[in-house]
Amino acid sequence: MYLRNLKNSFFLIPVLFLFLTLTGYSQTDTTIKEIDAETDSSKLSDKLELVRKIGEIAIKQVVAENIEKKIHFRQMALLDELDKEINKVNERFKRGIDTVLINKEIKLIEDQFRIAAEGTFSGEMDIQTIRNLNTSTVLISEILTRLNENKKRTEALLSDLSPLKNRIDSLQNDTIIFKFAKDTALFKEYIVRLDKVVKASGPVDSSLTAAIKNLRETENYMVNLSGNINTRLELINGYKESSIDNVLLREVNNVYDPEESNESIDDKVEFSYVKASLVLNYYLRNNLGKVILALIIFLGLLNFTYKIRNQYYPDNTSDLSVSAKLVFAHPVLTPAFLSLTVLQFIFPHPPVIFYGLIWIFSSVILTVILWKHISGTAHIYWLYLFAAFIFTLTIDLMLKVSLLERWIMIFIALSGIAVTVSVYRKNVVIVKNKNVRFIFFTINLLLLSGSVIANIFGRYNLSKVLITTSIFGALTAFLLIWSMIFFMELFNVAAETYKSEGNENFQSKLNKYKLRLPVYLKYVLLAGWILLVARNLYFYDLLESKFISFINEEIVIGSFSFYSGKNYALHFHYSYFNINFKGSFILCR
Repeated sequence: MYLRNLKNSFFLIPVLFLFLTLTGYSQTDTTIKEIDAETDSSKLSDKLELVRKIGEIAIKQVVAENIEKKIHFRQMALLDELDKEINKVNERFKRGIDTVLINKEIKLIEDQFRIAAEGTFSGEMDIQTIRNLNTSTVLISEILTRLNENKKRTEALLSDLSPLKNRIDSLQNDTIIFKFAKDTALFKEYIVRLDKVVKASGPVDSSLTAAIKNLRETENYMVNLSGNINTRLELINGYKESSIDNVLLREVNNVYDPEESNESIDDKVEFSYVKASLVLNYYLRNNLGKVILALIIFLGLLNFTYKIRNQYYPDNTSDLSVSAKLVFAHPVLTPAFLSLTVLQFIFPHPPVIFYGLIWIFSSVILTVILWKHISGTAHIYWLYLFAAFIFTLTIDLMLKVSLLERWIMIFIALSGIAVTVSVYRKNVVIVKNKNVRFIFFTINLLLLSGSVIANIFGRYNLSKVLITTSIFGALTAFLLIWSMIFFMELFNVAAETYKSEGNENFQSKLNKYKLRLPVYLKYVLLAGWILLVARNLYFYDLLESKFISFINEEIVIGSFSFYSGKNYALHFHYSYFNINFKGSFILCR
């Protein structure tokens, strides 16, 4: 090496150049003129060439040292970036990436799916009941929702981890890492920093790779499991269609013949209880947001009721009607009753156990509110209806046929016929339109009578559909009528409270609504009652599924595509009750 460092190079080059120049000029003195001019020229050229070589070497060294410094700067920046990515991974791990918990969740879903699917294949049960098929459909659908939530959570984890892994791999694969400086100081600084980063990145990279691998395997497993669940769901729907087609055919022995099944009643109850509890648990879990929304609306209605009540209590109660006094005498129970009866419509595809509990709570609250208001005879009829509903609901939750259950159904139907005739003759239920009253009681009698006949002669599924439609329809009609009465009383009192406020236009609108709202509510009441009855029927699910398919159907014309149903979705949303009205005439679930 000619030069030791850059500083010496800059000082040495000018000195050499000056020396060679002076030497060249000194040789032109008159004392040495006889020396050949060509020889002098050659020597001067050699010396100039030496200077050029020294300059080139200096330039190369300067360039090399600059390159090393640039490489060192890039290497340190890369290691800093890699260190930041490692810290990001550590922070992400601190927040938790528990693949074990996800796998446990999948194992639980698989176990519950087996329970849900039990008894849904031909030959797995002595008699295939539509009630069991319906419960299995609802439960499997809720399980599928839970599985999809886990899939989304896994995908979210992968979307967080995969970019981190890709970034770390990209930094680690940069070839500049493997360049080492000739300068001792730069080399030592880089090696120390590199060793520190390598020791930190090794465990993190291994953990990150393992986590991503497990998540991808879990994701693939859930995709396959989801496919299996959807396949079983399609099979169950096929069995339901077959059962509906054969609903008029005989399925079991006549009720007076020996029981076909050897399974104990306790086992049948246990089987039904497990599925019902799973359905309720899943439904509440998957619709927690709607439950919270219903609670918020209840609290708002409770606050509103208290505000209106304070305008009249305790001095102005004489101006209120009897029904209004009932509303404000129970300022907590009345909003609770209205919330339960009205807000149940915001829950899609509710299972029997869910709306059954809602109707039980609504009935208990209404009993407390009306107990001192209705007569002794009305007490008896109402308590019978409530008791008949409890037994019918319990029977409806039974998923396997038992002879005891069939005899109870017959008893409820026969007693229901007797009570219906008595209520009609004694005019206990007052309806202004006598034709509507006659039609309602006639339909109820036909349903109960048909249930008895179908049960006696082995048409179990048809018998259960008829009796549940009758009892559920009677109870929900009673609940909805009283909810309309309480709402109208609350509205009228509120209108009187704010009567002095606002301008004449406001007063005009208020009076118009007071006149028209009862008429609107009657139609809403009818539509709501039809919906409550119809959504327990299989035809309701069929219409809804076809409607959703129509909404989501994509039509492709050349390179242009559109969804035909979505153009009419808004209009169908408001005419949805009409669809349910048609479904209520199909007595199949």
